[in-house]
Amino acid sequence: FLICVGLSLGHLHHKKIQWKKVQKKYWQLGGLALSLSFITYFLFPDRWIIFGTLHCIWSTSFVATFFVRWPRLSLGLGIFIVILNFFTNVPFSSPSLWFGINPMDNIPFYPWIGVVLIGIGAHFYGLHLLPCPQGRITKSFQFLGTHSLLIYLVHQPILYGSVFLMRWLV
Repeated sequence: FLICVGLSLGHLHHKKIQWKKVQKKYWQLGGLALSLSFITYFLFPDRWIIFGTLHCIWSTSFVATFFVRWPRLSLGLGIFIVILNFFTNVPFSSPSLWFGINPMDNIPFYPWIGVVLIGIGAHFYGLHLLPCPQGRITKSFQFLGTHSLLIYLVHQPILYGSVFLMRWLV
């Protein structure tokens, strides 16, 4: 999923960084991430989301945008970060650790910024140009990709509500 974030950044900004195009999206995504933290803090105080999927996408998208002009550097740095993660244990990488919380969702900036940077490099090398068969399945994936933020926001309450209901019934 985060490789797709990098591919999208490479696709959108490959000629020139489009700050005006993405400014509203960055504010919207950041606001949704903060709202999710706020809501989960009150609903699940022992497991609230400090830095989850939306936080990671927001922060890595913003930082990785600065690397779009240098896709080879982005790819190399991304690979380096991912490999480095296998050999190091960086305890400060997750804000959840700062608060001693085991959150429901935790995707820290490091090492996942590396995966987004790899996506930028993958765009440069034409991964998005590979042929893809057209059909119902492809159209389904296109729909999911076009509406991914809405689907993400809707699936959470449905998933947690279903689990809560089953737990309550049992």
